Amino acid sequence: MNAVSETASLTVPQNFNVNQDAEDIHTAMSHKNEADRIINILGHRTASMRLSIRKAYAEKFHEDLLTAVYNSKYSSEFVDLLISLLIGPIGMLARELRKKLDKESVDEILCTANGWELREIQASYEALTSTEEFRKDTKNSTLESAINGKIKDGLHRDYLLKLLRGSRDEVNLEDIRVQLETRGNTDALINIAQVNQDVEKLRTAGKPQEEVFVEIISKRSNLHLKKMYDVFAKPAKLKSCDFLLRWCYHDDNLFDLVMAAVDQKLLLVAQLYNAMKGFGTKEQILNRIICLRSEHDMALLKVLFEERIGKDLGDEVYSETSGDYRTLLMVLLNSSHHKK
Repeated sequence: MNAVSETASLTVPQNFNVNQDAEDIHTAMSHKNEADRIINILGHRTASMRLSIRKAYAEKFHEDLLTAVYNSKYSSEFVDLLISLLIGPIGMLARELRKKLDKESVDEILCTANGWELREIQASYEALTSTEEFRKDTKNSTLESAINGKIKDGLHRDYLLKLLRGSRDEVNLEDIRVQLETRGNTDALINIAQVNQDVEKLRTAGKPQEEVFVEIISKRSNLHLKKMYDVFAKPAKLKSCDFLLRWCYHDDNLFDLVMAAVDQKLLLVAQLYNAMKGFGTKEQILNRIICLRSEHDMALLKVLFEERIGKDLGDEVYSETSGDYRTLLMVLLNSSHHKK
């Protein structure tokens, strides 16, 4: 049994035959009208399974499945989603930054990543230079050089570079797990005196000031920041999330930075909503969130989306997309639309 999280939307088969999957995909790739076969395989496999399929495909057919997909005649949206599924979570994030590095993408990706993820994203970003898709893009071969060249806001650029260079405090995930199991909280891992000092700096500022935030956020762990926001919001007698949403609502540079530590699931819901509102759909954001969260907590995000937005996430994605691309998204979301 290949289990996924109880809060996942992804469904996987009890029996996984990697060689059969590779062969079936190869057959489907030879027939443009067999996208359904590819969807039924890759839409029901975990990230690790898909990487195994890609390896088996290369060994059996002497071609990288990524190259085969990239050169296929499927729609660009469908190809983009397939590639995202086949390169793994870190590879997908690095590829999105490589394709379009702007304020929105770096905030949504880098500001929510931990230290290990940031290091892996940078390595994967550089490795993409050797792929067919980015072979000609030698100007921005490293993530640092791309940020230096494309992010014009000096303060924002400095913060991102500090993140990449690993200046933030980190808390070991195993230590967090032990503290939660033994004490029910993580207070022992937080320097409360430092938290109070940081809160005082924020209160002295009086209103959102990027300089103050950058100074603090570029150094502290998300665990520290979550506690800091709780203490900061306490006098207002509001949940830290609601208080901070009001406090930094009109400052786009701060919103993602704050919400990443306070309530990441709510941040993801906001990103999904923003990806589909107004004219046009931001497919890269849909791909990133749905691919990354489908085997972890997408079921929770679907519930939270309906609670906060008042609409069904599957319905919204269905109405904003089309074709094979839409069908694969519906499968990943385990939406009722793909069962009709």
